[in-house]
Amino acid sequence: MKKYFWGLLIILLFAGCAEKVPDETGLAAPEIMIAQELLPYREITYGQYQQQTGQEAELLHACYYLGAIPETGLWVIFGGEYDMELGAAVLLEGNQCIRMEGRLGELLSGLTEEMTPDEFVSALAWKEGEMPGYQFEEGAGTAYYVADRYVVIDFDSDGDGEEDSRLEISLEQSEAIGPDSYAWLSLRSLLR
Repeated sequence: MKKYFWGLLIILLFAGCAEKVPDETGLAAPEIMIAQELLPYREITYGQYQQQTGQEAELLHACYYLGAIPETGLWVIFGGEYDMELGAAVLLEGNQCIRMEGRLGELLSGLTEEMTPDEFVSALAWKEGEMPGYQFEEGAGTAYYVADRYVVIDFDSDGDGEEDSRLEISLEQSEAIGPDSYAWLSLRSLLR
């Protein structure tokens, strides 16, 4: 029985210390990634969203509109336009998603516990030792800022060596990043 216990303990220790194993290209899939079922929403237009979900978006603030992502607690945010003739914001079929937002544990797969910002950013890296950059920022929790205090991480979501995504994660509840942290996820090319 003692042999079995020590063998199991050694296996668990090695499993906990396992590093990312790169393939022939030198890349290893990150431990934490964008949830695959959300990828179709990243560049969706409002017209496509309506066809796919059968739902309408609601005005959030100024020219921002939000629509629920079915079977999740997440939202897709569209950037509308100001119509001078109407004197109001409008959302057209061709307006594109500017971000998705909600609980970080739903936006990303692989996040199961709280981490320090360094640990979290390291888990987003495609190459061992090449962490994405991040910075702490302050705002005002509105449609323009995720929180009063938050961390911004620009990262490579597909391993092609180019930073293409941005995460903004609220630090209002804790300095740690975890599944319940509120976050915004956007394509860097869509940032205004």
